[in-house]
Amino acid sequence: MFIKKIIVIALICCGFSLFATEGTITYLKGKVEVQRNNEWVALKIGDVIYSSEVISTGFQSEAKIKVMDSVLSLGPLTRIALKELSSTQEKDKINVYLNTGTIRTKVNHTENKRVSCQVRTPIGVASVRGTEFIMDDSNTVTVIQGLVSVATNLALELMQNNPDTGNSAEYDFENSDEVPETGILVYANQNVQINSSNTMSSPKSNIQTTISNIISQVSTNSTKESVSTSSESSSNIQNSDSSGSPKSTGSTVIVDITLE
Repeated sequence: MFIKKIIVIALICCGFSLFATEGTITYLKGKVEVQRNNEWVALKIGDVIYSSEVISTGFQSEAKIKVMDSVLSLGPLTRIALKELSSTQEKDKINVYLNTGTIRTKVNHTENKRVSCQVRTPIGVASVRGTEFIMDDSNTVTVIQGLVSVATNLALELMQNNPDTGNSAEYDFENSDEVPETGILVYANQNVQINSSNTMSSPKSNIQTTISNIISQVSTNSTKESVSTSSESSSNIQNSDSSGSPKSTGSTVIVDITLE
């Protein structure tokens, strides 16, 4: 009891005040629920959610959660756990675990106050050093604005167990100038993917990824067209014109990319 009093007095003297905060549903579409007392409860705009609660969105459903000055946007079929929502005079802290789906995080910094925002998956963690990023259950991190630190959970465990870091219970990835050996910094308009083998791809331009996806889709369609053409070769005579020449069955693919 005496020790507890000393701790309380010390915190007051240092001007330190830590308190839990909450989030508010500011936008909702479709089915969005929170797990409370082992039951799923439907949410509506204006409802308050708290640290340690689990939020789930249904098919074709979305939600936006305002936490202090930041916004968490949940896509369809997404489930997150709010591991920590807390605030002090010097720092706001948001710690989210992404179980499945997609989350878009927009961090708004306030004057003279730091914001620590982390999104974790079973194999990786993304930590905001800038403004806005997206993370999904394929462990792909896409940076919209600012700068994001990305590392595997294994890398963080190694840092926590490193004597040089003081064996701290929690490595402050967001505020540290040192990036774990297997971690990287991802800049605006780049994306990176964390693999289950505790490795990460090199950062790619979002435009490069979009073009790669288009090329992959075109290649797939071309393969299907080739197979379809081969299967119809026996009926080419029926597709001939009056002169006996085969009719054209070619197709044109137009790719339109607009850069804003």
